[in-house]
Amino acid sequence: MQNKLVFDCAVKLGIKAVFGGTYCCMEGPAFSTKAESEMHRSFGWSLIGMTAATEAKLAREAELVYSQVAMVTDYDCWKEGEEVHTEMVVANLHANSANAQKLMRAAVPLIASQPLEPAFSEALKGALFTAPEARNKTTLKKLDLLVRKYL
Repeated sequence: MQNKLVFDCAVKLGIKAVFGGTYCCMEGPAFSTKAESEMHRSFGWSLIGMTAATEAKLAREAELVYSQVAMVTDYDCWKEGEEVHTEMVVANLHANSANAQKLMRAAVPLIASQPLEPAFSEALKGALFTAPEARNKTTLKKLDLLVRKYL
């Protein structure tokens, strides 16, 4: 629901956007070799990045609404004749930043006005299985914001 809402906001704002696809998270920071990129493309993956898998997992554990907005910095092997270099990536990153900010200003209030889906609001339900008498009070205090409703 939230992903579609963000996509619809992008379209309304005139931001070039694609809905859906398969994300490949690679170890970085590094550019892929052409062979690695060709392999990723041959697997049917739509996008290669270095951080979104970890971000999505952490957001879910914190029961935060998460929707990936990938800002493309280069087309790698998906666009023949365009060599990837740091200056191009940085320039594209800066150009995408304004659109990302505009998109978030439009989408976040809309997402906040929607009821939370259980996948977001109850992601930790059942995850705390340490016996109550074995739980470390100092650790629980640090995690209070996240786990209070389950204790």
